[in-house]
Amino acid sequence: MNLTTRENQVDAYIPGVGADYKLNNALSVFAGVHKGFSPPGSKEDSKPEESINYELGTRYAKRSLSGEVVVFFNDYKNLLGSDLAAAGGGGSTYQFNGGEVQTKGLEFQLNYNLFAFTTITNLSAPISVVYTYTDAKFQNSFDSDFEAWGEVRSGDELPYIAHNQLSFLVGLESKCFGINLSGKYVDEMRTKAGEGEMDPKFKTDAQFIMDVSASYTMSKYASFVINVTNVTNEVNVIARRPAGLRPGMPRAFMLGIKVSF
Repeated sequence: MNLTTRENQVDAYIPGVGADYKLNNALSVFAGVHKGFSPPGSKEDSKPEESINYELGTRYAKRSLSGEVVVFFNDYKNLLGSDLAAAGGGGSTYQFNGGEVQTKGLEFQLNYNLFAFTTITNLSAPISVVYTYTDAKFQNSFDSDFEAWGEVRSGDELPYIAHNQLSFLVGLESKCFGINLSGKYVDEMRTKAGEGEMDPKFKTDAQFIMDVSASYTMSKYASFVINVTNVTNEVNVIARRPAGLRPGMPRAFMLGIKVSF
């Protein structure tokens, strides 16, 4: 029997500071600076992931309307990539050094009840919209054994990070039932580090998926639930590793009874 052992030990100090200032009863602004850290694996030459993360935003909440806007900037001294089966990798669990990376973007969220200013009191109609823009680029050049990175040049975009993501939820709820329609749009993504126009052989499809869920309260202790995912049965390429194209989940149905005591 060939038995080998590997070990790695690191010490880290992870400070952070945040501030929130209330302009009035409905509006506030906030900011934060935090150090990010992730320990390395036991693979030889694997370094810890370290970053400084900045955020600046504003929140609003009044009656049935709430929302926030945040801009963020993450400055990585070293980014770690993991070869995980759950993330489309080969499943070796090895970690790979990505060097300096800068990620910036914006997040927007809005929540509202459509029946807030009506005479309808036994129903609510919540809506929610979330949008995220992300731009992530390598700041150094290197050759990596990590399949998703490969030959990287400074300025290349990170793979599997969409520039634009948008999701929404529209619901109708009462004491005895609830119906929700949700949808999510994800931009096309690179499957290999690069810049400029995406090569069709190294990108995913843009996708828009809608789901529907409903529940009905049968008694104090039991409720009936139904979920339909990918209602329109869209077929999209969502990954190209490992071993070629990977489609998204097809239309699926789920029926059940939820019991609580």
